[in-house]
Amino acid sequence: MSLFLGPIHYWLYNKIRWFEAIEKDIAKWAEEKGLPISQWNEEIYIKFGEPTEDKPLEEMIDACNIHGWLQQRITNAELRQAALVTKIINVDPELRQDLMTVFKNQGASAAKEYEKDATTPEA
Repeated sequence: MSLFLGPIHYWLYNKIRWFEAIEKDIAKWAEEKGLPISQWNEEIYIKFGEPTEDKPLEEMIDACNIHGWLQQRITNAELRQAALVTKIINVDPELRQDLMTVFKNQGASAAKEYEKDATTPEA
């Protein structure tokens, strides 16, 4: 496989990073609510792997399996997030509204980031 990392690879890596940012926000919120987030993260990380390190893509990616590496990290991030949300909802379904606020806030943050780099389809 090529060592070339094109724009799509960075776009997918950013998807992973955004998912992991939401995961951190949920964990912070859960800790503030007194939920057993450390225990849950331990279980979730064993099952679905730990979040990626805060390093440039070039330093982490498996250059022999670029697409497979990216796909596995996306899958892991999605599964960790789903497992965490499920654990929270199982404790108290009423916490769903608070979780929706966490997602809404992250969406607003993401929109601000994209406004900085916004281009038109004609560009």
